[in-house]
Amino acid sequence: MYILILEDDDSNRSLFRLQAEEVDFEIEVEVAWNGRDGLARMARRRPDLVVMDLGMPVLDGIGVLERISEWDDPQGAPPIVIVTARDLSPGESARLRSLGMTHAFQKGRYDTQMLVDAIAAHRPRGAGRKAS
Repeated sequence: MYILILEDDDSNRSLFRLQAEEVDFEIEVEVAWNGRDGLARMARRRPDLVVMDLGMPVLDGIGVLERISEWDDPQGAPPIVIVTARDLSPGESARLRSLGMTHAFQKGRYDTQMLVDAIAAHRPRGAGRKAS
């Protein structure tokens, strides 16, 4: 499983990586600190899952979602999990879902197991499971 993490905060990137590694022993995690770098990485290799913040420098998460939604990719967009400090309104959540977001979590207000479960829900069939 290949996961791309787009997050500008070092400690959050490390936390998201640890949570992803709880899901799968055959995992590859790559990180980008801004949306433009993340899109460039996605152009080189399509991730199985993207975990990203909305508030990033250079190109924010909404900009990333807008650009991904414009792609002409027969596989479609990868699943996208948002982890943000913003308290999303129902209207914002609906717009983000229309752009491809699959899950949203508010930093400091979610149980880490919720993110682990969201990542596991998108594990490709046949991918190895982490030994207990």
